[in-house]
Amino acid sequence: MSPAWHQESCRAETWRTPRRSAPPTAQAWTVSRSSDPGLPAGAQMQRACSYHMVQRGCAMGSSHVVRQTSMNSGLVALRQKAAAAEAALQDLARLAAGDVLVVQGTGRLAQLGAIGGFLGHVLVILEPPHEIEYNSWQGKELRIVVPDDCQWPLWQIQTIECTSGMPGLHVTSQLAYVEEPTGRFVLVGEVRDSPQGHDFTEYENAAVEFWRAPDQLRESFRPQVMSKVVDDMKQCESSWSFYTAIRAVLRSAHVDCSGTSEPERVRALQELQECWQSEPICTSVVIELWQRYLCELALHCGGAHALAAAELVLRWMPLKADRALPGDLLATMLRCGFTLLEEKPCRLPRR
Repeated sequence: MSPAWHQESCRAETWRTPRRSAPPTAQAWTVSRSSDPGLPAGAQMQRACSYHMVQRGCAMGSSHVVRQTSMNSGLVALRQKAAAAEAALQDLARLAAGDVLVVQGTGRLAQLGAIGGFLGHVLVILEPPHEIEYNSWQGKELRIVVPDDCQWPLWQIQTIECTSGMPGLHVTSQLAYVEEPTGRFVLVGEVRDSPQGHDFTEYENAAVEFWRAPDQLRESFRPQVMSKVVDDMKQCESSWSFYTAIRAVLRSAHVDCSGTSEPERVRALQELQECWQSEPICTSVVIELWQRYLCELALHCGGAHALAAAELVLRWMPLKADRALPGDLLATMLRCGFTLLEEKPCRLPRR
């Protein structure tokens, strides 16, 4: 029993105990509250005591209602946060190949083109995320290297990126978690294979966003086509280019989609495909991967391949891959139907 309730109970019991030698003034005051000339003195005293017991009971009942209401409100809030946490974890689990991971920039020019660098960094997800529980065998291994303040479960996400710190295209596993109570998505670091086993690189304050591909593309998604595109892109030995980054700052990445005739739209597609030959930056991987996938998808669907590919690319990813800043990419994805995973205040289950 809590101290407050114990004290209240003791007061109630003390009050209900008959007083054998109560002062005359107290008896007179009590009787006067319920005095009725038509009742005997004993009945008046009994009525007065009944009145005060009802009054005391109402006060206790009101206090109980306030406490109960407060407890109910707290339970509702906890359940809402638990439901939000469950929804956030389910959203992460539904991520798939082709979805985009965006790391917010910190303004560091020295890390331009990498996680934590100037203007942000983008990566493409290759496989659905894998959940890692605290007490699983993977969790026990990762607890050796991850920060103590990271929150579980962790999510392992395989990605492909072009970064200024590595040659060619870089395939690695990112580790993320949902932050309590803000619901913010945070990257812990990356795990990559090495001759000695596994290397872990820790990130510092790497807030991240997840963008899901439009439902129309997911309904007809072909994983084997996406795998073929990724394999084709891995064959490219081009590395992150500072000159492409400068071009992205100085020139527009948007393509003219105003032409309605078939030759104009096919010509616009050819202009976009020529940009694939340039050395990449981080946004190039997202743009080129989706454009290549849509062209391959049009080829598998048969019919007029060039026109069908042009229609798909101009509908879902109308950007030049060799000159797009992260802001250009996000604005285009939003306009074309990509959706941002919402961050919700949450309470994670205890491990």
